[in-house]
Amino acid sequence: MCIRDRCRAGRDSLLVISGYDSNLIREKRFIPKVERLDLAAKKFYELRDVNYPRVKGAATYIAEKEFVYLFAGFNENYINKYIDKIERYNFKLNDWATLKFNILDDVAYSPSMNAVALRAQGQEILVLGGSRDGEPVSDAWVFDYQKMILFRRETAKALRDDILTLPVQSEDRKNAFLFSGNTVNHVYRLNLGQTDSTFVLSELKVSFHNEAQKK
Repeated sequence: MCIRDRCRAGRDSLLVISGYDSNLIREKRFIPKVERLDLAAKKFYELRDVNYPRVKGAATYIAEKEFVYLFAGFNENYINKYIDKIERYNFKLNDWATLKFNILDDVAYSPSMNAVALRAQGQEILVLGGSRDGEPVSDAWVFDYQKMILFRRETAKALRDDILTLPVQSEDRKNAFLFSGNTVNHVYRLNLGQTDSTFVLSELKVSFHNEAQKK
């Protein structure tokens, strides 16, 4: 993930958070390692390990707090293989905390893998999409990081993809663009500027051109 505010400050960084050791597939080894890639220096720096290793989780950065929030993901070594723990990384302390939060409306939290997380309006983080047991899900969850509450919201349209790439968000955070991460070329626009409980998700009609064939 790219920390956008640090990029604008001239300190371009990418975080690589947890993952799977492909050399130890039979041992089902999930690694908690976290690294920061300094793009200017072209060096990796090790950070504190996550508490719950996972693959295909969703993370986002809150610049004014210097926090990274980590959601969902998958680890088949746990009883609940879809991770329902929310972790927060504090850059100042170089520490991961597992957060205690409340779920509103008595709704069961059903995390997925391959979801995306992005900053919505105010103090809210939106986590949506992904897959469970091979099927795409259209769940949208909102996490209020000040009040420590999680609640479900509708997106007015279901995603057709089970894998999404990192979102591209507008400067005012009112719109975000989501791209399918599989072989199907789907592009979605998510309107985050709504004042009611519905986030407006629409699929864009786009055409693709092979620039290589023009050369």
